[in-house]
Amino acid sequence: ETAQQVIGTTPADHVMNPEDTNAIISSLFSDKQWIGELKGKRSDGSGFDVELLANMVVDDNGAPICIMASFLDITDRKLAEEKIRNMNAELETKVEERTNQLTEKNENLHKEIEVRKKAEEKLQDSEEKYRSLFDNAEIGMYRSKLDGSGILEVNQKLCEILGYTREEMLKISNVI
Repeated sequence: ETAQQVIGTTPADHVMNPEDTNAIISSLFSDKQWIGELKGKRSDGSGFDVELLANMVVDDNGAPICIMASFLDITDRKLAEEKIRNMNAELETKVEERTNQLTEKNENLHKEIEVRKKAEEKLQDSEEKYRSLFDNAEIGMYRSKLDGSGILEVNQKLCEILGYTREEMLKISNVI
């Protein structure tokens, strides 16, 4: 708008919501100024976001002379703020989704750890039973390498039967 188009108009001519005009004028008479944001109105009737700084100009006796106001079009800033809010909301949603995914994976890992612990306990129990059966068997037993090139373990009964110590039996290099 040009200066010629604005001169002689009222504040209400430049504000979308007439109630805003009443609040601003009331504030100007009581506080002598008003600073804030509102919806401005262009000469074609379209709205825009505006930051308004309005002051009551008074004479030496304090009597109002006129209102001076500056309008700053903050439409771009408001659009940027909205974009930032939307991006923050989107980011928060993504963080929440990722957190839920990680929580689920963490719970699955804990379950897998429990399954493995139980499997290890069963394996250890099985190994203890095998060891007990092997060591306490009433028959002589040994376990050798697949190629027969040495004894890996031997029970006490076989040592007694053959007349060797455990250490001597483990040193035997050819059992086949």
